[in-house]
Amino acid sequence: MKNKKYGCCISCGKVQKLRTFKKINKKLYCLQCYSLKRKEHRKKTIESSGIKEELKNLKKKYNYLYRIEHKAPNTRIYTKRTKKHRVEPLKSFYEPFIKAPATKKKPKYNSGVTLEEKRILLRIIMSKGLNFEDAVKRVNKIIIQQTKIRNRMKEQGKNEIEIKVKQKEMLKELWNL
Repeated sequence: MKNKKYGCCISCGKVQKLRTFKKINKKLYCLQCYSLKRKEHRKKTIESSGIKEELKNLKKKYNYLYRIEHKAPNTRIYTKRTKKHRVEPLKSFYEPFIKAPATKKKPKYNSGVTLEEKRILLRIIMSKGLNFEDAVKRVNKIIIQQTKIRNRMKEQGKNEIEIKVKQKEMLKELWNL
């Protein structure tokens, strides 16, 4: 008696369990050979029937109706153009994508006052009795004065080191208000 649980692929000759095989015209094929056979058959039918251009038009129409947006590799979000809803695929199916942290550019200050020094100046001025808006205006005027002095010293042809020393002296005077 033959064992009915196992079978042999016609094209490659693999011996496997019967449930892993597919049938085409009463012949058994393993899954790899089955998919190759179907692909070949599909190509032959498309070429013989002359539907190639119609399939291209359908593909263009599909791409117009459903735009495929790639936000990250291995993930797709299908958006229908006519309606504004999104159909998101299962997240467990796709691999997670980890983005690198965005680099922040440090702002350049033409004056010698950094952001922390600005806050400290605001506290000092507010403790002397001014309200917040007036204190902000006064700190901005101080910064504008420092930038003007910096520009004047550059026009005179002074060194960066000398300019920084001068700005530090001005800051010391501001702390001792």
